[in-house]
Amino acid sequence: PGAAFGAAGAAARAALVVRYARSIGLTTSTDAGEQRPTDLSSLSVGASWRTAPFSAAGVVVTPSLAYRSERLAVRPALPGLADQALTGVEVRVGFALRATGGLTLLAAAAYVHWMEAGGLVGDSDALFPAGSAYGLEAEAGLDLRVAGPVSLRVVGEYGTTRYALDPDPAGLRSADGARDTALGGRVGVRIAL
Repeated sequence: PGAAFGAAGAAARAALVVRYARSIGLTTSTDAGEQRPTDLSSLSVGASWRTAPFSAAGVVVTPSLAYRSERLAVRPALPGLADQALTGVEVRVGFALRATGGLTLLAAAAYVHWMEAGGLVGDSDALFPAGSAYGLEAEAGLDLRVAGPVSLRVVGEYGTTRYALDPDPAGLRSADGARDTALGGRVGVRIAL
């Protein structure tokens, strides 16, 4: 938060937020059973504002706005399976509830408006000439203080991206929509400054 840099008032609750994730050991199975290496990465850069509207109850609410990018690529590429290259704007709200002295319960929800969905819609190599996409995400977990400013954070995640696809004028592909869904989790160490 801005307080770490000498900010006062509302600016003390503002923060720069950077999130990066990358897959490790992810593969895609072909119809023939071949496993192909797959790279999945996500980058989010934005700002958040931390507020405690229910401070007596120990509830902290953190809305944020960010630029978001996701990439998915299978190598070597599979015919008919587009690499994913999404860029857009993410609106997220996080909640933290201090349950006991060292345990905090966490939850968050996000909406992502994908402005570009390269590979699947719109660009010269896309499978469909036009369309749109949006994402919905939810996460829940806990933060357990280990010692001083150090805590262990465990979070489960659910996300879905939905696509509305315009018809292929050549008639080679026929779909009016698609959906990607992911279920996962993360474990991390957090140091509060």
